[in-house]
Amino acid sequence: MGLKIKFLDFDKEFNGVNLITDPEAINDKTREFNDDGIFSEDIFGKLSSENNNYQCDCGETVGRFNLGRKCPNCDTIVEFKDPVKRMGWIDLEDHEIINPNFYRFIEKIVGKKNLKKILNYDKDVDSDGFIKDTEESDVPYANIGMKEFKEKFDEILEFYAQENSNRKNIDEYLDLLDIHREKVFFSKIPVFTIVLRPALVIDKNLIFDEVNNFYNSIIKKSNLLKERTKSEAKNLIMLPIIAEIQSEVNSLFKKIIESIKSKNGFIRKHMLGMRINFSARNVISPLPAGYNIDSLVVPYLTFLELYKFQIINILSKIKNISFIEANDIWEESTTYFNEEIYEIMQEIINKTKDGLGVLLNRNPTINIGSILYLKIVDVKDNYSDLTTSVSNNILAPLGGDYPCGPLCSNV
Repeated sequence: MGLKIKFLDFDKEFNGVNLITDPEAINDKTREFNDDGIFSEDIFGKLSSENNNYQCDCGETVGRFNLGRKCPNCDTIVEFKDPVKRMGWIDLEDHEIINPNFYRFIEKIVGKKNLKKILNYDKDVDSDGFIKDTEESDVPYANIGMKEFKEKFDEILEFYAQENSNRKNIDEYLDLLDIHREKVFFSKIPVFTIVLRPALVIDKNLIFDEVNNFYNSIIKKSNLLKERTKSEAKNLIMLPIIAEIQSEVNSLFKKIIESIKSKNGFIRKHMLGMRINFSARNVISPLPAGYNIDSLVVPYLTFLELYKFQIINILSKIKNISFIEANDIWEESTTYFNEEIYEIMQEIINKTKDGLGVLLNRNPTINIGSILYLKIVDVKDNYSDLTTSVSNNILAPLGGDYPCGPLCSNV
């Protein structure tokens, strides 16, 4: 069975609109974004403007305050337009490159250096204007360029699959390329939402992410490709440009993927790596005898944060005071041990039928057991103790241990 991975067919996704042809993002004279550049406001919306995400189809009526209203210009309703789904396109027209998602699988079969030599087209012209024959290379199919590579795609893959038959997963890579044949080559390069390629305008100067440099360079080469299409020495002029575009698109996709998934990427930085509401970070310590394996005894300050609104609500009712006054008491109780608040904590624990369930997570979250569902059964009455006590039996799945020093001297 082949690898089962979902890939987009960019040529089919292309809808014929939102073409980007200007390699300059900002007009030098007006200092405004060009309409057909990589920060076109017509295509991607205004930079860092959440309000611009609410608009009609024509873009004339915008703003959250207009949500649900009908635009007098296009007669469509103003609704939320997801900024992530906004996309522009660079059209190579009759020229194609390899989808970067599949390029790495072809590399596994052919070899990284071999594939680069095959796609490169580095030939000279003699004094009569004819292309010189190149010296025979030690790499089969070297220097044929993208067009001929596509024509001989099956032949080349079969040859190198036999040559490198001892490599792992060769058959799976071949199956994957065969299943998704229509998606391997494409001529429509997607320009992703500005959410994934942030930029800032400071004193009318644009400071943007490196991803945008790749896009601008690809647009320049794409325009150059179209200008030289009518030349007689088509292969000599165009194939090297196509090889350069391929290299830059590969780097572009690699950079985008890194910006999403790496340690400093968007998911980790803005979703997983940030502080979550009603959460706390504690050092762990041993749970005393007499508790179940799924029990937690948490610090006073941790419980105070996790159940802030429940505590404020109970304070408001038992003292017959406003929520603002109850919140003031809660705020003060964060600076010292409040006996009354502690009793409320015990009341919340005792009156919760199925226990106070929480998720205990130990980073990095890479193994089964890195996140466990446990129950808070008690709160520590020592204000200075900031450790959460857990059972020794859950340390193995968490991949954790206790810190050295006084906190674990009784282990």
